[in-house]
Amino acid sequence: MHTSYLLRIVSYISNLQSKYRKLILFCMDLILIPFICYLVLWLQYITQDRAGAISYYSITWPLCLLAFFFYPLSGQYNGFVRYLGSYSLYSILLRNFFLIFILSIIGFLFNFDILPIRSLILLWLLMSFINGSIRFIIRDLLVRYKSYSTNIKTRILIYGAGAAGVQLSASLRINNKYSIIGFIDDSSDLWNRTINGIKIYPPKFLLNKKSEIDKVLIAIPSLSKKIRKKILDDISSFGIPVLQC
Repeated sequence: MHTSYLLRIVSYISNLQSKYRKLILFCMDLILIPFICYLVLWLQYITQDRAGAISYYSITWPLCLLAFFFYPLSGQYNGFVRYLGSYSLYSILLRNFFLIFILSIIGFLFNFDILPIRSLILLWLLMSFINGSIRFIIRDLLVRYKSYSTNIKTRILIYGAGAAGVQLSASLRINNKYSIIGFIDDSSDLWNRTINGIKIYPPKFLLNKKSEIDKVLIAIPSLSKKIRKKILDDISSFGIPVLQC
C-alpha cells in the first residue's frame, strides 16, 4: 500500500518538466538545512549548557542564503538523479565543504558566532550524508517505478560475477526492459553471495532454471577462445539464447 503510494508520487514527479524537478530538489535541500543545524547543535551540546547552542543556531540563515546561490551556481542540480553514482556523492561532499568554508570566512570577516571546528565538520558530514541519501532514495524509487511500469521483461542471467558483470548489471537495472535473475560463476567462493542484492549461482543453476531464463549474457572479457567456446556450447545445449558482452 505504502509502496504503491510512493510510486504514484514518483510517477507524478518524473512526469514534471525538468525545471520543476530541479526546483523540488532545491527546496528540499534548503528546508533541510535548519533541521541539520539543529541536529548538530543537539548532538554537540546535549550534555552542556544550551544557552551557547542558541547563539550558534543563528548561522542557519546565512547558511541557507549562501546555499540558495551556491548550490545552483556550482551545478548541484545539473546531473540526472536516475543515473546517480559515487561521483555525485563526492561532488556533494566537495560542494558542502566549500559552502561551510565560505560561511566560516564570512563569519570571521563580519565577526559573528561560528561553530567550533568539530561542529563544522559534523555539519559538513551530516549535510552531505542527508543530501546524498535523499538522492539515492529518489534514484532507487525511479528505477523501481520504471520496473513496475513495464509488464513484460526479458529475464537475464549474467555469466560472470567479476567487474564486467557488475558493470553490466548496473546498466541493465537502469533499463526497464530487463529483469536480472542472477549471476552464475565458476568460482565456488562466490556461490550464494550477492552483488547489489542479486544472487550468484553455480553453473548448474542453468539446468534447474532454464525455463525461467530468456537470455544469458557472458561478461568475462578475459576468457580464452577455447573456454569461451565451451561455455557457449554448454549454454546453447539448454536451448537458451546467449550473447557475449
